[in-house]
Order: sequence, then structure tokens, then C-alpha cells
Amino acid sequence: MISLRTVAAAMTGDRVAFDNHGTVLEIPLPGAGPAILLVSEVTDAVKRVVGDRVVASVDRREAWMVEGMVLHRQVLDRLDGETLSTVDLLEAVRAAGFAWEVSPMTSVP
Repeated sequence: MISLRTVAAAMTGDRVAFDNHGTVLEIPLPGAGPAILLVSEVTDAVKRVVGDRVVASVDRREAWMVEGMVLHRQVLDRLDGETLSTVDLLEAVRAAGFAWEVSPMTSVP
């Protein structure tokens, strides 16, 4: 779970980067948008599973692994310090009216 209150408290500027656990990352902040997904290439085999059955393979070139996120203060203010899972945070940002940009992960501490 990601505590947006904790992430916001660690901000030193208008934007903050953090990983999927809510740990603030000290990295160069890419892009300028209010919501950025930091992604890396998928190198493992990816399968789509329904129930207990593998129903399809997924082309790795069409998939990303989300390593972290960058959010602007206005996004954090709109989400009001909630504690969310990564998936719920992705949806909450969209529901708040912001679009996600995608950027390659530049470094991991």
C-alpha cells in the first residue's frame, strides 16, 4: 500500500518520485506532466491467466513493468492523502482527471 500522506510529506519541490511501495526515490524527475509512470522493459515470459488456466501469452514488447511513479503536488492534493494499492492509485489518478504519461525508469537507488 502507498500512503500518499507519507509521499507528500517527503516532497522537496512540486513533484515527487516513489516506487510501488511508497518509498521516495532520489532520481532525476522525467517529463513535466502531473502524473508519470516510470517503467522498465519486461524480460520474463508473460502469460494471461483466467482462474487456474493460462489462456494466452503476452508479447513482451507490448508490456511494461511499472517501477514507480512521479506525481505533482496538485495530484496529491486532489487525492487527499489516501492510502492506496498501486492499481487503485493508477485508477484514482485517472478518476481525478489526470492522464498518465509513460517514461523509462532512469535509475533505481
